[in-house]
Amino acid sequence: MFFSEFSVLLGSIAIFRGELLILGDFNFHVDIPNDREASCFMDLLDSAGFQQDVHVATHRAGHTLDLVISRHSSHTLKDITVFTGSPSDHHIVKCDVNISSPLPVKTTIHSHKLCDIRVENFVRDIQASTLFNSPVVDLSHSIEQYENVLCDLIDKHAPVKERSVVLRPSSPWYCDELRKAKWMKRRSERKWLKSGLEIDKQIYCDQSKAYHCMIEQAKCNYHRNEIAKCDEKQLFKLVDRISNPASSPKLPDHDCKKSLANDFSCFFHNKIQMLLIRLTIISLPTVSIDLPEILKVAHVTPILKKSKLD
Repeated sequence: MFFSEFSVLLGSIAIFRGELLILGDFNFHVDIPNDREASCFMDLLDSAGFQQDVHVATHRAGHTLDLVISRHSSHTLKDITVFTGSPSDHHIVKCDVNISSPLPVKTTIHSHKLCDIRVENFVRDIQASTLFNSPVVDLSHSIEQYENVLCDLIDKHAPVKERSVVLRPSSPWYCDELRKAKWMKRRSERKWLKSGLEIDKQIYCDQSKAYHCMIEQAKCNYHRNEIAKCDEKQLFKLVDRISNPASSPKLPDHDCKKSLANDFSCFFHNKIQMLLIRLTIISLPTVSIDLPEILKVAHVTPILKKSKLD
């Protein structure tokens, strides 16, 4: 079953242009030449134009199970290194690839640093403002006065600052307990790398396993709670959002943002006008006419009625 499905996968991706890398634990002993399943696997790769590039043991038992697969003609891989001593029974496989990493997505935000406000000065300025000394009686003007005075005071005590931030994916399940566990794992790792003692290595392994178990449990609890709050319709939306992360919406091609905004405005304005016209036609009063008595009797035949009910 695996070979037939993997063959279909290789055939579907082999036609793609450009560089291609396949990485993972395939659980075949490719280091043993006479292993039947490993030989079938390697022949399958070769027939599709791929090759396996890891040639040292990647498992504690001395076998090569974790593979890096590339095209025969690929020049992407520069170097492959296997590091032993990881908490897992599988070693760490590091491969250097000849590609440039994507630049971090940054955005510029404007914000008030409210923590810089000295409360006593802020209170004194409010008491000296028109909001305190000459408040407006009219409700609408009072709201406007309240907003203007407070906005001016906030701009005075905490001016707007512009800063650039890196956009990172949100992890709502990540909590303070996980941050503390990650800190403890990193601390035990540094201690082991510094001392090289077996006991420090074991402590690091235990901390690493505990941290990853906490991550898995936190994810499960978060999604379980989210599912429990959903009805049937919301559940489908939640599953779709988890399995198919939505990309940012793309605007139509345009040269001027103002013109595009005006086009959107005209489109929805015309759409609303057409709906109003249709509603007006539907709501027109019916015309009263004289009809013969025989035409005033409505004969309705139930289409969905079963014949045996007659």
